Amino acid sequence: SEYDFVFFVYADVESESEALEQLERILIDKPRAAGIRASYTFHLPKEASGVERRMILAQRHEFAEVEIRDQMRGSRTHILGGQATLFRASALAQVAARTEGSIPWNRKSRVEDSELSIRLRQMGYETLVNPRARAYVGPMVPPHAHRSQRIKSPNGHLSAAVRVRARSSPVAPGHGWRRPRCV
Repeated sequence: SEYDFVFFVYADVESESEALEQLERILIDKPRAAGIRASYTFHLPKEASGVERRMILAQRHEFAEVEIRDQMRGSRTHILGGQATLFRASALAQVAARTEGSIPWNRKSRVEDSELSIRLRQMGYETLVNPRARAYVGPMVPPHAHRSQRIKSPNGHLSAAVRVRARSSPVAPGHGWRRPRCV
């Protein structure tokens, strides 16, 4: 690749003006890092109704829990999502070379960001978060959207972990999970 890094950002994300520079600085200093994401939070619009405010505050709380947990793990994160993440181009190319379709993401996955992160860590890369680089993401205000995301995530993450493990395991499918017989 002619570029060292690739920045992925969603259309509805607002990052602070120095966020990209902060991400780049850490990625330069840590050659084993495949990528680094910003810390995500939400704006609280003044025009939000009472229910909308509670939904946004609940999501802020959930995101804060994840951020604190990641900071306690040395700023390592389980998932490099595309909302505001700077990736090392060579790491994406290495994953793409090992993925169906020659792209870093599995198009069939419900949680392609999680699956990509698992693959990167399997290849010996770190997946990081920068607690100082802020990105304001779009909240899921309708309760059904928030509920759907909460259901999708655990189910998708579990199936992604099993799928990635099955592809990288030297054990033939169906033979690695047998229970020992009692004699």
